[in-house]
Amino acid sequence: MKFLIVGGNAAGMSAASKISRMLPEADITVLEQSNDISYGNCGFPYYFGGLVESLDGLYARRLPRFKEMGINVLLSHKAKSIDRDKQQVLAVNPQGEVTFNYDRLILATGASPAVPPVPGMDLGNVFVLRTMQDARDIDGSLSRAKQICVVGGGYIGLEMAENFSLRGLDVTVVQRSNLLPALDESLSALVEKELVDHGVKVKTGHQLMGIEGQTRAEKIITDKGSFPADLVLVATGVKPNSQLAVEAGLETTAEGAIVVDEFLATSDKNIFAAGDCARNWHRVSQGWSWLPLGDTANKMGRTAAVNAAGDKQPFPGVVGTAAVKVFDLNVGHTGFGLSQAKEFFPDARAIEITAPDRPGYYPGRGRVTCRLIFLPSGKLVGAQAAGSPAAVEAVNICSLALGLEADVEDLAAMDLAYAPPYSPVWHLLLIAAGRAVTEMES
Repeated sequence: MKFLIVGGNAAGMSAASKISRMLPEADITVLEQSNDISYGNCGFPYYFGGLVESLDGLYARRLPRFKEMGINVLLSHKAKSIDRDKQQVLAVNPQGEVTFNYDRLILATGASPAVPPVPGMDLGNVFVLRTMQDARDIDGSLSRAKQICVVGGGYIGLEMAENFSLRGLDVTVVQRSNLLPALDESLSALVEKELVDHGVKVKTGHQLMGIEGQTRAEKIITDKGSFPADLVLVATGVKPNSQLAVEAGLETTAEGAIVVDEFLATSDKNIFAAGDCARNWHRVSQGWSWLPLGDTANKMGRTAAVNAAGDKQPFPGVVGTAAVKVFDLNVGHTGFGLSQAKEFFPDARAIEITAPDRPGYYPGRGRVTCRLIFLPSGKLVGAQAAGSPAAVEAVNICSLALGLEADVEDLAAMDLAYAPPYSPVWHLLLIAAGRAVTEMES
């Protein structure tokens, strides 16, 4: 059986690797339009901050290893079109066009930066950060940069702002809404304070209107003012790379994600889609969503491979769990914040507590602000936390609870480990859940 995979990063290479393990004799070909495969782009910010020594250290596997696994990876091969009747993909490489046959096709085309349609985006020293080449381009320009403007207050924007600042650069973050929009306002405010306390200038409520300069960026213009910048990073979100699927007549969602079923099959039974280009099932809202996250892409790739190979394994879906470090503040969230939850559950409510992460007598004590979002019935629909690393631990526990459809009474009854280096007798989640139970009963 011939397996053809379009896209050579998280979802694509996870799919290829899984097929090679399931069917060692299978004919597996991966088409990748760039010259880089199987790398961890989530590590880019930490390279710029000096925590990762080399961009090369971000590669998970190299071509020789995939060749040993029986996977034929073709770099600089951009898929141009799909002929679903002939089960062929037309691709172009530096030598010209070439056609590939398939029995099963997996689309793992990922997502691309969603760039604002404003003047000046084509000036020198205006960058996005998605690919290894993007990282190289930024790296090549940093030696001449002193004032950085990061447009966008999401995960990548804030991680890059932190790591640019750690290099001694003057950093301004411009964001049209609150920072990390998935967070409720109280936690977003903690993130903003952390940035400001570390010397990063934060301008929320600013809409980017353009970038000005002769041939290179010199300043950005917003609806409320202008800010000098000799390097601009635009980190305003991503959009699914689904044009190949659209032109092939495959069904897509309103935001452009490829429609898949629970087995990650598209509207063509011989074509599957996985990763940032495809929609995913949200286990909390019980509806289809689009959450482009790296760990989700890897898991979707593996599931798509299993089903393309002939087995039947549903992808369980997501609950929307993510984390980010902003200087000394650790932030995590899962499910929905209160404003998001109210779109699905109008009667959702929230409680918020701030509690220590270990006893007062044990050195190194930190604090965590934790929010639980729940329904009058007690059903948990979201959690958010910020503070010491215990914040992300708490969110991960809540992620499991969401997947199990637990309620706040279940959380309050958890038998969590206690030892002074790790937690007070009353773990912060037990305190939060107890408060939620009281709120629910009132």
